[in-house]
Amino acid sequence: MRTLLFDTETKLAGEMRYGRYLVDGQPGPLPDYLVELTVIQLDAPEPEENEVVEIADPVADIENGQYLLGWTVRPMNEAELAALNPIPDEVAAWRLRVVVERAGLKPVIDAVIASLDPDNQMVAKEAYYGGTTVRRDSPLLDAVIQVAQLTTEQKNGLFIQAANLPG
Repeated sequence: MRTLLFDTETKLAGEMRYGRYLVDGQPGPLPDYLVELTVIQLDAPEPEENEVVEIADPVADIENGQYLLGWTVRPMNEAELAALNPIPDEVAAWRLRVVVERAGLKPVIDAVIASLDPDNQMVAKEAYYGGTTVRRDSPLLDAVIQVAQLTTEQKNGLFIQAANLPG
């Protein structure tokens, strides 16, 4: 059994210990402002998707002689969500081509490539159709994003989807 001494005046808990507060091997008298509480650790809940379980502020239940250690559940913040789905700087070209096709953006890519001068057209075709990887900061990709009027979040979403394709 874990216990601690709780100061009812300052509302501060002492150090947790195993067993009771003893003086010469016997339960000792305590000043009026101190109470010995049994520490109760509540079971942590199972979080839903995109939630985090954290230790809650403890609750001193003096009436029942308990010091409750519980949990709180909160939504993940943006940094935690980003860590779950990191945005890759680069993906395999075939993966991005699959995602672009599914998103209906292939005609936009073809139009952007067709709008380039012949030298750049050849480079863009080779990069997109024959390249092994596509970088998120690719000038061709930026041109497609601009023509398609996609947001940065949508562009990042394409890369996350591409990175998560099976195969």
